[in-house]
Amino acid sequence: MASGEAEPSIGNAVEVELSAQARDFLSGIQVAREVANRLQDKLDQLRGGSDGNETPSGNGGRDDEKLSPFFGDFFSGTPVTFGSNVSVEGTDADELFAVGSNSVVEAGKGNDQVLAGSDARVDGGDGDDFLRVWSNSIVNGGSGSDYIDAWSESRVDGGDGDDFIKAWSNSLVSGGHGNDVIDAWSDSRVDGGAGDDLIKAWSNSEVFGGSGNDVIDAWSDSRVDGGSGDDTIYAHTNSVVHGGGGADYISVMGGGSAHGGDGNDEVHVHGDGAASGGSGSDFVTVFGDGSAHGGSGNDSVTLHGTGIATGGAGNDQIYALDGSYLDGGEGNDSLSAGHGSTVVGGKGNDNILVRGQATVIFNAGDGQDTVAMSSGTVMFGAELTADKAQISIDGNTVSIAFEGRDEQLSLVIGDSEDDTILMFGDGSTKTLTRQDQAAEPEPVLSMDVN
Repeated sequence: MASGEAEPSIGNAVEVELSAQARDFLSGIQVAREVANRLQDKLDQLRGGSDGNETPSGNGGRDDEKLSPFFGDFFSGTPVTFGSNVSVEGTDADELFAVGSNSVVEAGKGNDQVLAGSDARVDGGDGDDFLRVWSNSIVNGGSGSDYIDAWSESRVDGGDGDDFIKAWSNSLVSGGHGNDVIDAWSDSRVDGGAGDDLIKAWSNSEVFGGSGNDVIDAWSDSRVDGGSGDDTIYAHTNSVVHGGGGADYISVMGGGSAHGGDGNDEVHVHGDGAASGGSGSDFVTVFGDGSAHGGSGNDSVTLHGTGIATGGAGNDQIYALDGSYLDGGEGNDSLSAGHGSTVVGGKGNDNILVRGQATVIFNAGDGQDTVAMSSGTVMFGAELTADKAQISIDGNTVSIAFEGRDEQLSLVIGDSEDDTILMFGDGSTKTLTRQDQAAEPEPVLSMDVN
């Protein structure tokens, strides 16, 4: 420094300018205010310089200096230029370090601020730190509630404490212990770690919530695992989501696939896709064509489109639109199907409602089922043959039992003029035909044998 020139300095009060992306991320968190609170501690030293020897010191009274997130305008006063390839070790005081690319900073204890260029290695140490690095850097926040901003292709570990981490594209992020807020751009990998974390990941990212009750928002083509805890997960087009352990809420927009995992989950796929509840009593819905599966437990399964809807084990409620395939699985299930559907009640005593013409399959061991249908075909399994059938008709109700067996099917035929076909396991058929009789209060059925 030339003789007579004023030494650049930083006042004891520093104003931090956060980027627009950091400010608008999850407005309820009020990130900007939290970071400002963390940086109210007085700053005593700044170390840098191309040779690592210059140490501009605090001026003890000025409070109008401004810290910019870009090196080209780091201070609002006299420009300060810092070189690269430096190694800095902090003290127990609250310090500010600004270094160029390919530098190493160990901030030590205290509430420190570190700004580093690309290919840097930064360890915040103890305290509530503000750490900003450029691309391809490695950052460890250490203990304390830290604010970390890492540019693309960086690796970030928040460490202990409630951290705010922003990582740009193609980064690797671990929140560590604590309730962390993480904003990772596209093509990144995020592990929330322990604690109740708030995670936003952009397209084509991989997110693991870790332990705790996490809130995750992942954009298109992402893969999400909520981990343990009661998680809330939002994902977008063509994403794959697994809730993990706990009672989770999952919503996938624009199509994709979602699996609730363990616990009593609520799983929604908006658009064409696949949804399953896993173990527990789950609510599973697909708003489009695809597949919806309840898994074990007493599930509610809804398919607002054409595809496959299954209940699995447990007493399930299943609903699907026209042209779908429904299977109740084990348990006493309620199934509702549209026109042109195929319905299998499965084991247990099931109630089946068919809106329009459809096919109902009744197999040996399926229990005692009740089917309400306008018309269609009832197909019996191989062991349920016509020669063993015991059929009785009462008004518009047909009861079908089999000699020496416990299975029984009750058919309630609606007001359609079309016939209902009974197709037995030996290939023979019987036809139920409606006959309107004016003298009767209701029309009755007759049965023709083919």
